Amino acid sequence: MRAISLVALGAALIWLGLSRGGKSAAADPEEQPRNGASALAAAPSHPAGTPKNPEGARAAVVVPETSRDRVQTTSAVDRQVAELPPAAVSGDNVPSPPQRDARPNADLDLGGDQASTSTPTPTPTTPTAAGGSAGAAPERLARLLIESWAGRAAQALQEYLQAGEGAQLPVGSRQLVASFWQACMGETERASAQLTRLDGEASVTGEQVRLLRAALEGAGTRAIPSAASVGDPLARAMRMVLCEDEGRVALERGDYARASEVLSELLLMELAAPWPPQRDALLSWGKALHEAQRRHRLSPDGRWPGVEYVVKSGDSLIAIRKRVLAAHPELLLNTGLMGLVNGVQDGRITPGDILKFPTDSANVLVDLDARLVVFRLGSEAVRVWRVGIGREGHETPVGTYTVGEKLERPSHMPIGGKQLPYGHPENPLGTRWIAWNNAGKNTSFGFHGTSDPDGVGERASQGCIRMRNEDVEELFELIPKDARVIVQP
Repeated sequence: MRAISLVALGAALIWLGLSRGGKSAAADPEEQPRNGASALAAAPSHPAGTPKNPEGARAAVVVPETSRDRVQTTSAVDRQVAELPPAAVSGDNVPSPPQRDARPNADLDLGGDQASTSTPTPTPTTPTAAGGSAGAAPERLARLLIESWAGRAAQALQEYLQAGEGAQLPVGSRQLVASFWQACMGETERASAQLTRLDGEASVTGEQVRLLRAALEGAGTRAIPSAASVGDPLARAMRMVLCEDEGRVALERGDYARASEVLSELLLMELAAPWPPQRDALLSWGKALHEAQRRHRLSPDGRWPGVEYVVKSGDSLIAIRKRVLAAHPELLLNTGLMGLVNGVQDGRITPGDILKFPTDSANVLVDLDARLVVFRLGSEAVRVWRVGIGREGHETPVGTYTVGEKLERPSHMPIGGKQLPYGHPENPLGTRWIAWNNAGKNTSFGFHGTSDPDGVGERASQGCIRMRNEDVEELFELIPKDARVIVQP
């Protein structure tokens, strides 16, 4: 029933929407761990004028957070939408996306073949909920497209294309979105009929047409065009929809390398998007990414770039690390990562075993707006965790750092107090501490576990990144010392 409803929504999107024509202070030393008698030094401020990392760029927020509001209607399609369960997810209880039936529904009159691509008569602009006007419409349309796809419900997108800002967009842009949705839902015949009209339409770019053509190829067979313009929010959203669809199908088919590639691209595109991050969608995509990467980048059976080593008698992972780094000083390795990617349990290796170690450097991306930490190998996301960040007045500093001291069972020294050993009820650092270095010197910032997991996902720390103990323990094993840490707004 849900699959039929989604196909009906795609049809209604065309008929109803288009046929009418119409910073940073130093962290509070209370968050610093203590190892013996030494305390971490205060972190330097992020230098003024330092260029932001391109991966961390995020445009000003112009999309109101009310985009999921629903308008009550009485049509049969809207009644079907009302019957769908809510799409919101939170925490670790993230449901897998529902399966879609891509077969066309021959009983539906899609109506899109009659839509004109001429520009409608302009009407006065009306302010948006955020105080903007129709100038923000393309970005809002892009966000609604990916938001509707992630939530498996087209009602908000449908309503936007009928009234307000969306109705003032050129009909070519509106027809593009409707045809794209239709193609992704498997209604390729009707969507294909619009290609001739859309190709060359002034309001539609060549990149957008190429993405529509890719959608028509069908899930699992698409060659997603590379990005031609990072400044086109609608093309970004279309590419994200294709990545999500391809990732889902690749995961179902057991093509874990392909699933990892496109799901990583999807997640990182959302983090770099000009709209506010969709945190629930990111967690859902992260869950799918974990499943794919468990059998790809974190598996000896994965197809990933690396160097091989044949285990000799008397070898240990520590000894092997020294030998491999002597031969390849450009690599970043620690025994935890070495063991995980090779499926080594408790350091047990046998002479003659062939081990492989990644040549892509481990690094961590921290997105403060999304409250997310992403562990990557090279540019590919591997693991994603929800985290807590600095509260007001103790903001987590933006910048680029390197991994410094790593401590298990850290003690804690509050200002003017005595040292609190690991396990003390007033020690907030949890089971692990991973320090951030700046210019080779310790700072007071880092990743740590927590004795209060309720603060994960909130602005609750004194500047550090707060993680669940099980999550920071996993990061502790994965991330080598000197690996880069990028903190973006």
